[in-house]
Amino acid sequence: MKSILIFGDSNTYGLKPDGSGRFDETIRFPAHLQTILGNDYHIVEEGCPGRTTIFKDPTRYNLKATDYLQPCLSSHMPLDLIVIMLGTNDCKTCFDNSSKDIANGLQTVIQLVKEHTENMVPLLIMAPPCLGKDIVLDTFDEDFGEKSYQVALELASEYEKLAQVEKVHFFDASKYVEVSPIDQEHLNEDNHHLLAGKLKKVILEILA
Repeated sequence: MKSILIFGDSNTYGLKPDGSGRFDETIRFPAHLQTILGNDYHIVEEGCPGRTTIFKDPTRYNLKATDYLQPCLSSHMPLDLIVIMLGTNDCKTCFDNSSKDIANGLQTVIQLVKEHTENMVPLLIMAPPCLGKDIVLDTFDEDFGEKSYQVALELASEYEKLAQVEKVHFFDASKYVEVSPIDQEHLNEDNHHLLAGKLKKVILEILA
């Protein structure tokens, strides 16, 4: 059996765009990925709302990936593949990050993974779905502004360059899925299923 860790934020967790809770295992993309991959694969779901790469949220604690990643890996090893989709929360106004800053944060995460796994486990980094263009309006999440939207659009390009430097696999989720117009931030049911289907193909190619 192949064991795959999916490590991310609220879209990996499966937070519903209407704020009513979490999608169940028939919907959220890591759990649906388990279903469509079948019993020869084991998906470990590690999604946490608010998670960043290296940046400390001033109002919420213990959300930096670098604080949690190593014990997480120790808990779930051995692994055959590690998939990381982070960056959306790093776009928050309070951090004032550029896309390059966020890519540098992800590079630190990648290096931690390599160190902990002795560079023996394949790693796939995913550019997250972009924030919706209306995220800048007052009716949506106040943590994000105009700069957040622009920076989110640039993440895929920075991540692709980072993947080449670090010699890891890369997948751009923003090419295939869109966030819900309800909150401009999270995936709806159809997009969770779509992402799982696209990711399945990538994973099978990596593990072939």
